Formats: sequence, C-alpha cells, structure tokens
Amino acid sequence: MRRPSRGTSRALARPSGRRRDGGLGRRQKEFLTQVLGETLCEGDAILIVPPFATLRYPSLALHLLQACCREAGFRVHVLYANFLLAALLGEDDYTRICEAPMGSFAAERFFARTAFGVPRLGRQAKRMFEPPWEIAGEQQGAFEPEAAEAKLLTPAKLRRLEAYAAPFADLVARAIAERNYALAGCTTIFEQTAASVAILNRVKRWNPQTVAVLGGANCEGEMAHGLAALDTRIDYFFSGESELTFPALLAAVVAGKRPGDRVIEGQLCRDLDRLPPPDYKEFFQQRERFLPASAKPLAETEMLYETSRGCWWGEKHHCTFCGLNGGGMAFRRKSPDRVIRDLRLLSLAHPTRKISMTDNIMPHGYFKSLLPHLARELPGLSIFYEQKANLSLAQVIELRDAGVRSIQPGIEALSTPLLAWMRKGVRARQNVALLRYARATGVEISWNLLWGFPGDTVEAYEATLRLVPLLHHLPPPTALWHISLDRFSPYFADPEGFGVRSLRPLPGYFDFLPKAADVFRIAYHFVGEYRSGAHDHLDVLAKLWRAVSRWRRSWGNGSKPSEELRICEDDGSYVLRDTRQIRRGRVRRTLSRDEAALLLVPRPYGPGPGTERAVAERLAVVLDGWFVPLAVAEADLLAEFAAQATQERATASPISAGAVLNVLA
Repeated sequence: MRRPSRGTSRALARPSGRRRDGGLGRRQKEFLTQVLGETLCEGDAILIVPPFATLRYPSLALHLLQACCREAGFRVHVLYANFLLAALLGEDDYTRICEAPMGSFAAERFFARTAFGVPRLGRQAKRMFEPPWEIAGEQQGAFEPEAAEAKLLTPAKLRRLEAYAAPFADLVARAIAERNYALAGCTTIFEQTAASVAILNRVKRWNPQTVAVLGGANCEGEMAHGLAALDTRIDYFFSGESELTFPALLAAVVAGKRPGDRVIEGQLCRDLDRLPPPDYKEFFQQRERFLPASAKPLAETEMLYETSRGCWWGEKHHCTFCGLNGGGMAFRRKSPDRVIRDLRLLSLAHPTRKISMTDNIMPHGYFKSLLPHLARELPGLSIFYEQKANLSLAQVIELRDAGVRSIQPGIEALSTPLLAWMRKGVRARQNVALLRYARATGVEISWNLLWGFPGDTVEAYEATLRLVPLLHHLPPPTALWHISLDRFSPYFADPEGFGVRSLRPLPGYFDFLPKAADVFRIAYHFVGEYRSGAHDHLDVLAKLWRAVSRWRRSWGNGSKPSEELRICEDDGSYVLRDTRQIRRGRVRRTLSRDEAALLLVPRPYGPGPGTERAVAERLAVVLDGWFVPLAVAEADLLAEFAAQATQERATASPISAGAVLNVLA
C-alpha cells in the first residue's frame, strides 16, 4: 500500500493547512480519504478506538475481542480513529486535550455538539478548566498549582479546533459505512463517549443495516442503562467483560438474529489462560501510516498486556475511594507459563520492548513464580506494573532484575491515619521506605498524594507537611489531588456510612450531555458534602501544595534530583553526602560501618543518643514507632546492611546506636 509522504501529516497540523473557519480543507479531506481507503479492509466487523484515546499504546480490550472473534471464525478489524484526529490537530494539541484536567471534560466537549446537539463545547464552556470541587461554597483553584502551570489549551483555541469534530466524524463514518460491515463498535474508557456517539450515529445514518454497539468502562453497570436511554442510533451497549458475549452477538447479527435486550450484561472470565493473546499489528501499521512524522518512535510506544483481573486486596479490604473494578473485583490471574509465552510472542511480533501491564495489582505469588522466569527467558523487556506499596527491598530488586522498570504503587499518603481511612493496608513508614528502595534500584515510581477525605483530620496533613521538605532527594508525587467520589467505590455505595450527603455528578457532565440525560446514571465521578479537616483548614493545604510543588521542581524534568542525601562506600569506609536545602549547606562526613548501618537500616525506634541525634539532624524520622532512615545508597549496599541487621537481630546483637553520636556532632 502507498503511504503518505513523511511531510503530509506534519503539514496538516500547520495553521496554513486549515481553513479560516477551522473546518477541514481540501488537503485534510484528501488525506483522510486516502488513509482510510488504504486501511479499511473487508470483514464482518470494525472496532473503533475513538478520540481522545491516548496515542501511547493500543487498546487491549478491542484487540482481545478481535482475537476472540478470530477464534470463532469472524474477521474483525480495529481502526485507530484517534490517530487520524491527532494528524489533523497536531499531536501536541491533541495530547493537551487528551490530558486536560479531570472534571474539565475537554475531550467530551470537543464532540458534544456533534454528538448531542448541545452548544459548542457544551454549556458553561468558559468555566471548563475551573476545578470542579466546591469547599464551603468556594472553588479551590488556588490549591492546584500543577493545573495552573499546565500547558492547557485556551477555551478560545479549543473552540476553533472543535470545528474539526463534525467533518471528521462524517468522513470516518462514511468510509466505515461504505464497507458494509455487519457490526461497528466503539470503546469508551475515559472521555470517549461523545466521540463514539458522533461516529456511530453517522455510520447508522449512511448504513442503517450496520449494527452499532458501544462498550468499555463507561458502560459498566448502571452507566450502560443510562447511555442506552439517550436519544442515539446505537443498537447495543456492552456492560462488563465481553469476551464471551461480544462474539455471540456478532454471530447472531451475521446470522440475521438480533437479541431484544439493548444492554448486554457481561460474564466474568474465570480462566484467563483460555483468552487468546492480542495482536497489535494494526496499531503499529496505522500509527506509522497516520502519524508518519511523529516525534515518538515506534520503539518508544508501549504494548498493553494483562496478567490478572480484579484485586486480591480489594476482595478483602476495598479501598474507600477506589472504583476501578466495577463488577469484576473477583481476583483471577494467568499462569506464569502462559504469561511468558504471550510476552515472547508480543515482543517478537512488534517493534517495541515496552510492556505496560493493565493489572490493578500484580499477583503477589509472581515474586516466586513469574519474575525469576522473566529475568531468565525474556531479558531486555521494560515492564510497568501496579503494586501494593508494602514492598521490601528484596522484592524491588526482584522487580528490577525481571525487567520491571516502572511501578505505580498505591502510596496516596505519607500519613498512617490517612492510609487507615483509605483502607490501604500499609503504613507511612512503608511508603517512605519504598521511595528509598525505588531510588536505590533505579526503578521508576509514579504516585500521587490525595486529600479531602470524609472524616479526615488536619493533623494528618500537618504531619505530611513536616515530612515533605526532608524528602527532596526521593521521587516526588505526580501531584496532590483532591479525591473524587467514584462510582463502584465504597464512598459511592455507602455514602451515609461515610457521612457523605448530597451525592451528585461532577457539574461538567451537565454541560456536555443533552438536557434530557439521566446524568446520575451515566456519570462516573461524583462530589458530595461531608466533614473534612482538610476542608476546614485550607491554609494548611495551601502550604502543602506549595511544599509539593517545591519538591517537584527540585527534580526538574530529569530523572535525578538537584538535592541529595546518600551514603557511598569509599575504600572500606563510608561517606555521607547531604545537599538538601533544609541543611542550608553541603555536608560531607566519613562514617564507620556501624554508623552507616544505623543511618541505612530501619528498625523499631528506641530512644538513645544516636537515634535521637539522627532524627534531630533530619537524617531519619520516627514513623509508626519505627526509626526510618532517609538516606539512599546503592541497592547492593542497602541489601548487605539489611542482611547484616537480620542476622544480628537473630543473634540478639544489635548495632550500637551510640556509635553515630560523634560523627553527627
């Protein structure tokens, strides 16, 4: 197939390539028509990844359904319509819309007029980037420096770009309709509902015989019924896991037999090993064809894979704010042999070695069963995994050696009382320890701080505020976010039990959905009224926002901080180097082995001149009754001292805390 030249899609994003009214010009229409003609193939069904899905990785859900249908004897193709729109808008503007703050609904607003006939960019468009939370009748925008500093598109520019929405949906839908697929479907996960409705409505307009379906996380449970009640041309809505129900519907449609119920309830897949592996060939082909001038090479993209579903922690202790699992909380995992086989197939068949696991939490048994095999059999992979935060140093080293280069642990707070309110099952000392272990091993760590919980106290945030300036040498949080009361979370399921009153959807939903919509049934994010120590002491939160911003700025844009607290081995002795701003001057000291051990190994706190002086010098803190060192070192050195401490505890010969007194004096 002939591809557009490398300069074609780059020029499409230039102002000179656009019409003055912001609509599609001749070159853009020719580009869309050409690449759609090259891409769409004959088949039984087409599954569409609509805008504003991320450009970084493919849709695991759609390629999994594609593979299941292939096993059933059907030809199903996947179209990345998000790539097409990114080619028209330019990747930078597309990504800014895709990553706009939660609650702005910028991506939904972009297609709201085209899908639902509401005013351009929805009602209250000028206020879209205002924070959705109201505290004591006032919005807390002053406490979100990250949002203020982000490179957001202005409503005026977004309004100009919105002129692309209708002609884009027209051209994509017409090309699909002309292929006479028996079925066309979209997935809506984050903010893709309006785009899906816009495209599918037009497919039905030009080819009424094509069955239109919608699925994805935004169709889970009651949300599917809320969407089905809208005035759209969509025939069926899939709720929950659909590996069994989707091929069954396609078989019925091809046979000319359509079920009566518009909402098709999913069935939990109990044996994940029976699922076929996804084939991402179309993702890479279309990314290269639609975005040939992309600044991100194919090797830097990521492939999605799942090794488990549900949450083994949530089955026992559902975190109060978490609504990720919907009706699929039951934990299921793949066998290590199946994971190895699938990952080998994916890495050989596609041009990237980056694997992003979609698991809500890595199966704990994989430390013994899977990770050792990954290290031996599939070296060179770069894997992302979500984790529980109570990892030991040995486990973080195992992750690194197995190719897990990046993790997202559920840290969420540096206060044990806050963590207890969340039901996280970890303590603050464990979260701080994990930050140290990640820095020592070189494992990238992504995490957030949350605030504004029902029933919280200001003391928890004050304690966090005292701790943050000591941690500038450790990886900072992505941001400090106010919690959302999400559907499927305990806060949503039992608001009265948590003291939450007046539960209602985020106001932005009412802006982009039609007036007749039952917004409460469609929405995923909610707000409510409740007592919160954070809400009562916004001055403390303002200080914490500023402290977190300083922490983030100390890391700049790189992977190393401008401040350091580290102990290095130097020819049989040990050197402490402390360049944190809180010390107001660089510190370099030589330590004995016992002194280094005291400042590197956590232990239950016992008052003494050494431990007290270490805390006073802010080289350690006392959390949860433990002496928690803050310095980092090479992973091998940390592991060596940890093994020594374990042996000494077993022989009741503790390290002398008094030995550190002289060096700290």
